[in-house]
Amino acid sequence: VMRAANAGFSSVMLDASASPFEENIRRSLEVIKAVSKQGISVEAELGHVGNGWVGSGEGSETGPDMLTEPDKVVEFVERTGVDALAVSIGTAHGVYIKAPHLDIDRLKKIAKVSKAPLVLHGGSGTPEDQLKDAIENGISKINIYSELLHAWNSAMLAELRKQPYMSVWPSVLRKTPDAAMRMVICKKIELFGSAGKV
Repeated sequence: VMRAANAGFSSVMLDASASPFEENIRRSLEVIKAVSKQGISVEAELGHVGNGWVGSGEGSETGPDMLTEPDKVVEFVERTGVDALAVSIGTAHGVYIKAPHLDIDRLKKIAKVSKAPLVLHGGSGTPEDQLKDAIENGISKINIYSELLHAWNSAMLAELRKQPYMSVWPSVLRKTPDAAMRMVICKKIELFGSAGKV
């Protein structure tokens, strides 16, 4: 986190969600105190977002005991002063075996008490209707990195397959993969209702 802060990033994210509650607060506070003088915003995570490679949004990696508890949100946000809060409501990082089912009722309770904007990790592969529902009920930011990787890597693989020799520079081939990634981003901006907004 400090390397990112010192490299010029304006925002950092610390995930200490697998740690006990008090340890998560301690580690989050440590980061916030270290970077606040530089005007850097901090996102932390409460509740643990599991791994989609080995489970679904409802699997063992993201079971009910790993979801964000609404009654802990107020204390966490007040004690840390975090700028954004990633919450666990049924998504997972990576690629899903089956689509998740978001706990929107839990999200409503969290949004009602949180002073910090809410973030949804594991947005890639989450059904569009559920993403819209999450936005309508308090999510301000959605992470979709796996979908971006899929678009870029798939397009790059297609470009590589066209090449007679593998000595071609990536900088020569990246135009099509970059465009594929931008297309996904543009579609998500529209889906999230962010088009034309700053």
